[in-house]
Amino acid sequence: MTEHDEGIFLELDYGQDINLDIKDKKILSILGKNCRIPSTTIGKAVHSSKGSVNYRILELIKKQVYRKNITIINPFIFGFPVRVVLIKLKNISSDKENKIINYLRNHPFIIWFGETHGSYDFNISMTAKSLNHFDKLIKEIKNEIGSDLKELKILNLSKFYNCETIPIKMQSELDINLPEMKRDYSFQSILKKPYSTIYEPRINLNMREILVLKEISNRANISMQEISEKTGIQRDSVKNIITLLIKKNVILAFRGIINLSFLNFHGYVSYFKISKKAKNNRVDDFEQYLRDSEYTAFAARAVDSEYTFLTYHISKNPLEFNALVKDIRNNFSDIIEEYSADLILKDYRLTFFPEGLLNPIKMGVIKVGAKLGF
Repeated sequence: MTEHDEGIFLELDYGQDINLDIKDKKILSILGKNCRIPSTTIGKAVHSSKGSVNYRILELIKKQVYRKNITIINPFIFGFPVRVVLIKLKNISSDKENKIINYLRNHPFIIWFGETHGSYDFNISMTAKSLNHFDKLIKEIKNEIGSDLKELKILNLSKFYNCETIPIKMQSELDINLPEMKRDYSFQSILKKPYSTIYEPRINLNMREILVLKEISNRANISMQEISEKTGIQRDSVKNIITLLIKKNVILAFRGIINLSFLNFHGYVSYFKISKKAKNNRVDDFEQYLRDSEYTAFAARAVDSEYTFLTYHISKNPLEFNALVKDIRNNFSDIIEEYSADLILKDYRLTFFPEGLLNPIKMGVIKVGAKLGF
């Protein structure tokens, strides 16, 4: 798969008839929840053989419905800053815009990058080695855009949760019952609903943990044997390391990336500014509402920023999204000071272990005497 085919949303694909039946949707739903679930287990859940499930998955990949597999890694766990950058451009030519897109989609410190329609043209989640380094990266982005930049806002993230790549509502409607799994390589029995905050203690990973994390970060369904061969770590030890990383809240989930536009879903990002006079319990209620919503794909809380919350919603159509926003604004009209939303036209990049992080993490390990095999 090429890089530009790895996104979750592509409005140009919306509504295309690619002949997905109920079994295809159930398979996608399971892989979206945990792409390490074995084909034999999926087969039992959808009443098909392992061979039939594998064939269907290959067909879904050929149709560009099933895009890739990623590991959701706690973005705060290494102590690096995590920011959302909102960019509004002036009226520019397609050539100039494409040049900016290519620059951002290949940026070594960007986690997620989406093109949007509405208040902003680009929505970017990114990290950096330090606050000073982040400032340097922002200057570079501004220089790259140049005089075509109309507006740039930075949100300082303090919490991050959900990380869904398949609609929760779709999962519940399909009524999938997975057989109980205790001792397999999906780690399903110990995974929790993703949740991370900047207030968690920083984790210092050792050499073996980093080697495993590097291999599994953008190939979440890689086998224990292949990780063992690539890292030189015994297979049983690989499993133990992954188990420990999950328990330390370093690894949050294993997600299959599906083009939701083919499933007739739209993606929206909403921005909420909460009144400074709002009581803490009401702000916590708002956060819990977003976390529990079956429409929330990703959500984050920010501090000292233009907006207090931003949330990435998945809905079947604009009317459904409008009903969701109305419900939010009705329930929390006493604390919402400002609201804005964008339609996600296309996302170009999604990785929770951007390559730019490898060098500072390696150096942190080397300082304590470990030698990496990169």
